Amino acid sequence: MTEQKRRQTVTPLDRSLTRRELLALGAGAAGAFALANPAGATAAGGYGIPQRSLRGQATEELQQGGTLRVAIIGEPPSLADAMFTTATITSNVAQQMFEGLFARNSHFAPSPMLADQHTISEDGLTYTFKLRQGISFHNGKPMTATDVVASLKRWGSLTGRGRLIFGRLDRIEETDPATVTMTFKQPTGVLLDFLALIEAFILPSEIADAAGTEALTAEQLIGTGPFKFQEHQVDQYIRLARYDGYVPRDDPSDGAAGRKVAYLDQIDFIPVPDASVRADGLITGEYHFTDTIESDQYEAIEGDPNLNPVIVKPYYWVSPHFNKRQ
Repeated sequence: MTEQKRRQTVTPLDRSLTRRELLALGAGAAGAFALANPAGATAAGGYGIPQRSLRGQATEELQQGGTLRVAIIGEPPSLADAMFTTATITSNVAQQMFEGLFARNSHFAPSPMLADQHTISEDGLTYTFKLRQGISFHNGKPMTATDVVASLKRWGSLTGRGRLIFGRLDRIEETDPATVTMTFKQPTGVLLDFLALIEAFILPSEIADAAGTEALTAEQLIGTGPFKFQEHQVDQYIRLARYDGYVPRDDPSDGAAGRKVAYLDQIDFIPVPDASVRADGLITGEYHFTDTIESDQYEAIEGDPNLNPVIVKPYYWVSPHFNKRQ
């Protein structure tokens, strides 16, 4: 394997963006690209780096294999339980292992994932979800409506959006093993948008019930996604392995929605709190992707022909919340 191949990175999206907040590659974007995009990651020696012309398009047919080393900003709180915390680094890991009834497409609109089809009553009060068949969790258990109901009840007790939904909900029930019905007290048009967030992921009912409002343990990180949890060494790495039992959708890849293909054997998320260390690791080839780095490091990244910087819009902001009770 050549040094040039070892240091290549990938631009996940071709977008015209204005703010110059720099990513060598965000972990979430990296995961979405490697898993979902038809031009996903291939093996290069033992490193699993996409074989691409520098800052160009794929030059070789995709192959399965390799390890992706992703430098993230620190140790994720609650590891990969995106219901328990709103931390982005937790969600970035979780979305490789977990899936919900819906996912966001490239226009950030909800698109079916574990749901096969859905209907909404004329009065907007009843949502009926038919589940995809042949889906199994990482422990081999088939996914059924029982799992969906238990998972969404946990979501409704843990998250702000979930509590809002369940505050308007009259009942949620397993109509049959492949059908879930949600009946509301008033129209709730935001439901599908909320269900498309990774926080509304589906896990086995016995785990959802056992975990309750506590964070999932490492042994409870069992989803339906293309990668499964393998190992966690605190402050060293979170290791995910390809789930060979994964059943992708048939429709084309579209953002985080549609068909996902896991070409990589393994993903290592490596906590690296210092932005300069993350940037240096990219340049030396220690990491293949990194989370947000400082804007003053842009020139060094841009000047390296083996790296692709990605400039993205900010995804967070500061907002005051006034105490209106006093």
